[in-house]
Amino acid sequence: MKKILGGVVLLTLFVACGQPEKKVEVAKKVEKKEAPVKVNVNKTISLNIEGMVCEMGCGSSIRKALKDTKAVDRCSFDFKDERKINVATISFDSTAISQNKIISIISTLNDKQFKVNL
Repeated sequence: MKKILGGVVLLTLFVACGQPEKKVEVAKKVEKKEAPVKVNVNKTISLNIEGMVCEMGCGSSIRKALKDTKAVDRCSFDFKDERKINVATISFDSTAISQNKIISIISTLNDKQFKVNL
């Protein structure tokens, strides 16, 4: 009985070790890093923005949308919690994007969360 049990264990080990190893491939997310776009800054505007609740989230969504145009170089905020209207200062290339287009982009973000005035 011991010989049979030993034979079964040896056979199991031999068969298990002889099986090809299954490889699991994990998909890797590859982000393409685009080279920074050089914007020919020739105009800076300050906009009063109503509806910002935080500089991190709201400011980031505004900044990203404007930078995606490849015509805006810089977007900074004078933000204070609990203040109804905050100020965005935007440096851009006026030959590539208009002031009205910038206002339109900001006004349509986050389901029209922001109201923009000069």
